[in-house]
Amino acid sequence: MRHGICGGRQDPDYAGCPRGRRLDLKRLDTLIHERIPAGFLVREKTHPYYGEVDLKKLKCLEQGAVNLERAEKSMGTLGGGNHFIEADQDEDGNIYLVIHSGSRHLGLETAGFYQDLAYKSLKEPSCKTINQMIESYKAQGRQGEIEAAVKALHASGETTVPRELAYVSGQQMEDYIHDMKLVQHFALLNRKAMMDEIVSGMGLTVEKNFSSPST
Repeated sequence: MRHGICGGRQDPDYAGCPRGRRLDLKRLDTLIHERIPAGFLVREKTHPYYGEVDLKKLKCLEQGAVNLERAEKSMGTLGGGNHFIEADQDEDGNIYLVIHSGSRHLGLETAGFYQDLAYKSLKEPSCKTINQMIESYKAQGRQGEIEAAVKALHASGETTVPRELAYVSGQQMEDYIHDMKLVQHFALLNRKAMMDEIVSGMGLTVEKNFSSPST
């Protein structure tokens, strides 16, 4: 899951929206287009919230899996696809701002890295299989052929697990969970940054807010 929801309830009596009146949707729409990059667009300047997550701690960064420069400029941006920002109103006149977005390309890069790693690992022969082959070659007096045989064994690796269902285990799983927690935090800050832009730009007062965990 690479998406999440961020919401905030605005009390009309304190947000400049008296009961019985509508939120200025045209003004809201204009503000969103002016202050929140969408689609493939990113920010020109780094948002302050980027300093609250240390992406240099990503394990997959060592393998060149993540574009940190793009991730930095993506903080406070909506993205595309099914991402959206909307304003809702209940029967009591309370206004709810809802943001559906995620970690932008950062989550895709991180997930893709571990998906490829998982599939490759499943195709690798086990240590037990390799050791058995080595012992067999030694018993036959074919020590000079062991290196080539091990390489051939690695090259012929197969798995019955589909690529999309490949999984990691052991240290790889620990690294995956570690990185996903960082990506989740990035996604949370990303939605918070957008919410702040709207609240401050519209002069609203937040009564309550929530965010669902996601990446």
